[in-house]
Amino acid sequence: MTILNNDIKSYLEKLKSKSATPGGGSVSAITAMQGVALNLMVIELTIGKKGYEQHQEFLIKEKAKNERLYQECLKAADKDIEAYNGFLEAYRLPKDTEDEKKAREKAINEATINAIMSPIYTMELCKSGVGYIREILFKTNKMAISDLISAAIMFEASCKSTSLNVKINAKFLQNRKEAEKFLNMADNLIVDVSKIVGEILEIAVPRL
Repeated sequence: MTILNNDIKSYLEKLKSKSATPGGGSVSAITAMQGVALNLMVIELTIGKKGYEQHQEFLIKEKAKNERLYQECLKAADKDIEAYNGFLEAYRLPKDTEDEKKAREKAINEATINAIMSPIYTMELCKSGVGYIREILFKTNKMAISDLISAAIMFEASCKSTSLNVKINAKFLQNRKEAEKFLNMADNLIVDVSKIVGEILEIAVPRL
């Protein structure tokens, strides 16, 4: 069962409750999903439209790529919840004996890495999303260019907000060299996504 099996109202009711999940990580992944959905909408508005015949084959391939990305974003939203729950379960393990302490410490470390890799994966999906926008920007319905701009902004917002989970969870890693590696990965993804979004806005906004 995925986080989005319920309607939007039910999801938001759960979100605003005192339940720890869904939280910021899932919201970020769903924000990225909305970005992909806008990409797909613009592609759908262009496929079969007069004046874009030369791009039809290309757009059909782009539609398939974005459909896959949409599904991966949905998985990322669920993975965030799973990672959080795994983190809590590891901390609840017994620690009465030395063996239990070692097993618990190992479980916490593994759960922490999982809780870091989950948001990093969402950030990578955001990078793919803005890359897809750049590919279709001049080959889709000109009347829907504002939707692609909105999608780009959503991907950037998702990427930046998701990075906060990387920073928070990296604090729990005892291996600081490993923690720095993950933090650098997140920082680089923000730079990459923001750069592409900047390029999109520079080109697209004047065409509104």
